[in-house]
Amino acid sequence: MKKYLSFMIMFFVIFTFVGCEVNDNTPGLQNPPAQEQPDNGNDIMGDKMNLKINNKTFVVNLENNATTKALIKMLPMTINMSELNGNEKYYHLENSLPTNASRVSQINAGDIMLWGNDCLVIFYKSFSSGYSYTRLGHIESATDLASSVGNGSVQIVWTI
Repeated sequence: MKKYLSFMIMFFVIFTFVGCEVNDNTPGLQNPPAQEQPDNGNDIMGDKMNLKINNKTFVVNLENNATTKALIKMLPMTINMSELNGNEKYYHLENSLPTNASRVSQINAGDIMLWGNDCLVIFYKSFSSGYSYTRLGHIESATDLASSVGNGSVQIVWTI
C-alpha cells in the first residue's frame, strides 16, 4: 500500500510540474494578430492609376477604400464614357462595387467617384453638389482634362 501511495504522490507531483510548463504555442500566450485598419474612404492609398484620354495620360491618386480596391481588380479596362450636365463623364459598370457613399458639398475638376454602386464618374469641372458619392481618387493635374474629354462620349483606357 505504501508503494501504491508513494507512486500516486510521485505521479501527482510530476503531473503538476509538467502541467505548469510554459509553452510558446499555447493560444493564450501568443501575441494577438495585428488588427486591420478599417477603410474610412478618406485616406489616399499611395497607389496610382492612369487614365488615357485621346493620347494624353492622366495620373490618378487613389483613395484607400474597398471600392477602389475592387475597381483595381477590374483593370485594365477600356470604356466609352458618356457626357452628363456639361461637367462630368459617366459609365455604368456591369458589376456592382462596394460603397461607402457620403454627401459631398464640393466637387472639383479631376475628382473620380462612384455614384450608386455601379456608376463611375469623372468630373472635369468644379461645382457644388448635394449628391452622395463614394470617392475613388483625384487626377493629379486636371488642367487639360476638360479639353481632353470634349463635349460628347469619350473612350478612356483605365490602367495601373
